[in-house]
Amino acid sequence: MLLPARSRLQAFTLIELLIVLVVGSVLAIISVRFISESGRMLLDSGARQQLAATGSVINEKISRLLRPALPGSIRVTANGRCIEFIPVKVASVYTSLALNMAITDFSAVPVSASEVNSGYAVIYPINQNELYSPSASGALTQAIATLPAGTAAVTVSLSSAHEFLSDSPVRRFYLVTTPEAVCQQGSFLYHFRNYGFIANIASLESSLPASQAAGRDVLAYPLQNNSLNFRYLPPTLRRNGLVTFSYILENPSSDDQLQQTQEVQLRNVP
Repeated sequence: MLLPARSRLQAFTLIELLIVLVVGSVLAIISVRFISESGRMLLDSGARQQLAATGSVINEKISRLLRPALPGSIRVTANGRCIEFIPVKVASVYTSLALNMAITDFSAVPVSASEVNSGYAVIYPINQNELYSPSASGALTQAIATLPAGTAAVTVSLSSAHEFLSDSPVRRFYLVTTPEAVCQQGSFLYHFRNYGFIANIASLESSLPASQAAGRDVLAYPLQNNSLNFRYLPPTLRRNGLVTFSYILENPSSDDQLQQTQEVQLRNVP
């Protein structure tokens, strides 16, 4: 029995059905690949943004550590992977100071009406060797100096006698802590503290703390091995001291890398 003409027109042939299936499959594959590529691009963009954010944090942390460094205390290892400096706690001016003789105190202007400050006293730090080899005479004291609180001139007392050899042109003195360093070791960037004074910069890396309890804190991870490089340009009569550093950040889950370069001006003067 023959089908009515209208029924024959509404039916699908096998070829038409196959064409529909093929076209549908192609569209499905294209859609899946489009969604997959969009997701991958989104993840890659997120990873790059994370690297950029990490770089900004590293740059700011290092800059904040270096800006309050004691004038003349910046030094860099020969391989450029470590920078060492002496942090300043407070600075003020002295009103009277005896030179070229052992003293146990001097008069100064206080920096706080309520807070007592203490640290190593430094006056006119122009010889870096004196800063990293404290002795009974020179710019930096072996003794701890205590600056009392007050609203008028106070007496800064030293825990043992010291001989200052040079007068500051602006009568400035500093109270400082022990040296600190920022170094790359492997893929880690560390901040080191509490290791004392090391006379020879060549011995710095081998003398640094090996644990957090001893004074080692992680600043960043992961850096490309040996990518960190510090440079220091000492101040002149026409410009401030300048530290430049560069490094490469890596994403451990991909091949993404980000190179960073930063400059830090050191405005402190002796």
